[in-house]
Amino acid sequence: MAINKYSEGDICHMSLTGDIKIYDAVSYKQEMFSELDQYRGVKLDLSQIEEIDASGFQLLILLKKETRDKGMSFHIDGLSSPVMRLMEIYRLNDWFQSHN
Repeated sequence: MAINKYSEGDICHMSLTGDIKIYDAVSYKQEMFSELDQYRGVKLDLSQIEEIDASGFQLLILLKKETRDKGMSFHIDGLSSPVMRLMEIYRLNDWFQSHN
């Protein structure tokens, strides 16, 4: 997986590509959460995720919770089929799409 991060004003944009799996979850977490305190919101593009496992999905849940706890906005711009499938299985579609 690769993470492309850039800022637009006080919003951190993250575009994730490839796979999000248990083997790399810790390093992805460090990259995703680094410098998060500098922003007022996160926009996440998951449209290029090819494969995701439960650990990867937990990482997304943690990011959503962390932004909510910090009073930040959280928005998902795009979803790939594998991500949508897991959201449906865990019945978290509405929770992810809700604005804090």
